[in-house]
Amino acid sequence: MIGKITEKVMLSHVEKRLRKYNIQLVHFVPGRLRLKSSLWKEDDDLIHILVCELKEQVLVYDAQFTKGTGSLLITYDASHVGDMKELQSWFDIMDALYKQRFYI
Repeated sequence: MIGKITEKVMLSHVEKRLRKYNIQLVHFVPGRLRLKSSLWKEDDDLIHILVCELKEQVLVYDAQFTKGTGSLLITYDASHVGDMKELQSWFDIMDALYKQRFYI
């Protein structure tokens, strides 16, 4: 289980990485992360690929997208995500996907 200070540092880092792609961190509790982007409502292919990639990750239980709100709910095994390593790998997936898609 991660401490409160570590959790805040992780969230700050996550929010900074997400802002790069106009993605909001809507909600976070260990084991559950909700992200939101208006771009996802318009780009079915992008969100489909992202959801599939996330679901392939070992510690991710599920990734569900709600088109009406543009939000993505990621549920994961919080007992093994105690540092930035695992979250970093998820954001590396986003980086690669966005760079490929938008030639950033």
